[in-house]
Amino acid sequence: MAPRSDISDQLKIQMLLKEMVLTRILERTLRFGMVLMLLMVCGSTFLHSEFESITVDGATLYYRTFGKGTPILLVGGIAGASNEYLLPIAQELRKTHRIILVDLRGTGKSVVEAVDSSTINLNRVLNDLEALRLALRIRKWIVFGHSFGGTISMGYASRFPAETQALVLVGSGGFDPSYLDYYSPNILARLTNDDSLKLREAESLLSIDKEIAKTEEFRIKLGAQVWDRNHLPEIRRWFNRETYSPVIAQAMWTSFLTTPFALIESLRKFHKPVLLIQGEVDPVDKRTAMQIQNILKQARQEFVKNSGHFPWVEQKEKFYIIIKKFLKTIR
Repeated sequence: MAPRSDISDQLKIQMLLKEMVLTRILERTLRFGMVLMLLMVCGSTFLHSEFESITVDGATLYYRTFGKGTPILLVGGIAGASNEYLLPIAQELRKTHRIILVDLRGTGKSVVEAVDSSTINLNRVLNDLEALRLALRIRKWIVFGHSFGGTISMGYASRFPAETQALVLVGSGGFDPSYLDYYSPNILARLTNDDSLKLREAESLLSIDKEIAKTEEFRIKLGAQVWDRNHLPEIRRWFNRETYSPVIAQAMWTSFLTTPFALIESLRKFHKPVLLIQGEVDPVDKRTAMQIQNILKQARQEFVKNSGHFPWVEQKEKFYIIIKKFLKTIR
């Protein structure tokens, strides 16, 4: 017979798993409702934004396009996550531009034949984006990167400068892993006691389901990336077991940490327009934006007050005023 303490722990874990399942069901229901609302509001333009795909080096990349005009490639940077969380930006900017929203290899709908260092790495991602541009017959595009997607976007601009019309970097990661020296401590410092308790509960699931445990850990830490936690439900709804893969996240971070990704010298030669926009309390820290501007000296820098890592959610009006003003200058 199992000791009473073991039985109690098992019951706690079972209850926690049930709670997570119910939360997922509620999230999917709410997300389905949001999709229906978007369909009604956006009408036929949204209806004609079905997923399409191309095959590149063992990966099937799924993407969607919205609107007409100068093309903008949206590059998400939540490693391991589908780029669908950038859908609100796509829906807003499609009014004046052609938006391309793609799930990077291994994320969301974009599948790879196998997950290892040869299939999930930054060089492959950059080649994927260029293959997509060629498939869409786009001569050049504005590359818009968020978070680690900013690092990817700078990598693309350094490798394909003629094809990059301009860069928009939102809460961008740095040129190399050194920015993680303060980013990670910033996250830990902003966790509440409740966050810490939930992290311990998530850790208790590691031996049962590592993916559930790691996904919960990621979702909990999102609380440290916002100015106002009232916005967390709107942000967290985009990240769940269907849209976030801890395995892909780990593979991508491993690539970034272990493979030289020399950007600085090549980016010194990049003279196209650049917008750096960042929430004032973004844990990526102002130091990262300053370092980027030190290399991309033509960059226009904007800090959004009362905002963290997701300024289009926390300060929607301010964010789009800055973005649209910059885009009007791109010819």
